[in-house]
Amino acid sequence: MDLGMGLNLPREVFEDHWTPENTNAKYPKITRTLTANMSSRFVEDGTYLRFKNIQLAYNLPVRDWGWKGFKSAQVYASGQNLITFTKYSWYDPEVNAYGGANSINQGIDYAIYPTNKSVTFGIRCGF
Repeated sequence: MDLGMGLNLPREVFEDHWTPENTNAKYPKITRTLTANMSSRFVEDGTYLRFKNIQLAYNLPVRDWGWKGFKSAQVYASGQNLITFTKYSWYDPEVNAYGGANSINQGIDYAIYPTNKSVTFGIRCGF
């Protein structure tokens, strides 16, 4: 199997791929070819549970505080893709290396980057 020229692979693959000195490796030889020879050897369970969007907010009691000009105020923190529970051994079980929502190749993990995580903090005010 072609492992993407050794690019964007988990450390485990880099440290345990076939070489003349490591003939009992877990992963095959990393090659410089661009052809992808698929194998069922690397088919694995891709089930996962991910918290895609989480938001925690607190409405400030601005009327009780006597803040003139404010109708409401809220502080919040939100996060996207913060936690994923899976036994999938690579970066991200939600893969689609060849793109497109209707792609027949969905689920192929071929040197892709994982879904990014982000955290946002903010204040919302109503005047």
